[in-house]
Amino acid sequence: MLSSTSTPQMAVPKINILIPMAGAGSRFAKAGYKDPKPLIPVRGKPMIQVVVDNMRVPDAHFIFVVQREHYAQYDLGRKLSAIAPGCDIVQIDGLTEGAACTVLKAKSLIDSDVPLLTANSDQFLEWDAAEFVASMTDGVDGVVSTFIKDEPDVKWSYAKLDEYGHIQDIQEKKPISNIATTGIYMWRKGSDFVRYAQQMMDAGDKSNGEYYVAPVYNYGIRDGKKYITKHCDRMWGIGVPDDLNFFLAEYKKPLIRPQIVDGTAVF
Repeated sequence: MLSSTSTPQMAVPKINILIPMAGAGSRFAKAGYKDPKPLIPVRGKPMIQVVVDNMRVPDAHFIFVVQREHYAQYDLGRKLSAIAPGCDIVQIDGLTEGAACTVLKAKSLIDSDVPLLTANSDQFLEWDAAEFVASMTDGVDGVVSTFIKDEPDVKWSYAKLDEYGHIQDIQEKKPISNIATTGIYMWRKGSDFVRYAQQMMDAGDKSNGEYYVAPVYNYGIRDGKKYITKHCDRMWGIGVPDDLNFFLAEYKKPLIRPQIVDGTAVF
């Protein structure tokens, strides 16, 4: 069973930003945390607010995919609407077969010509989100946020580029280059993601037993689409207790929530 709730929003957003937050968060639970992962405090803010604040751009419409059980138990409708006014919230029952499946639970909201950006609910980037969105120039069908990872680590996804700087291949948990992805993926049209994700699932093309978002790009590449990468200054994972503790100890800058002034995010 699937349902969606929303609050009043702009007629046509410039970009949909979709954040799946319907995972189990089991490592935090085992470490003694009582709240679900997206609500764990990070310097006084819920983790999901830190993530949203980190990627606010003008005229963005946020979409969240959550567990129905969490929606009722933790008052997520009110909390998420306060963090991202006008957002849509899709409620699902149980875990899916991976992040790409979870994103597709919002198919009715993203299967359009509106650009789509998907992001994890447990990461923080040192970057300019507006600059990232603006990098999808004419002739570019999508952009992958990346960072350099010279020491191979199967924790990440990796992109291999051709001589023109276009993504040639992208693999989940396989170091095919030193260009690792942050987990933030952008598509010129949300309908492109929907089409290629469905092709990937129809082919049963799983990575480590799951359907991830990154490999969806390979289906677009085969269809002649052009995708590029854009490096962030630094990527911080905050999705497991050790990573969160490292971030809290090492990241010294204030987590400032920007204000939108004349259509521009001002910190």
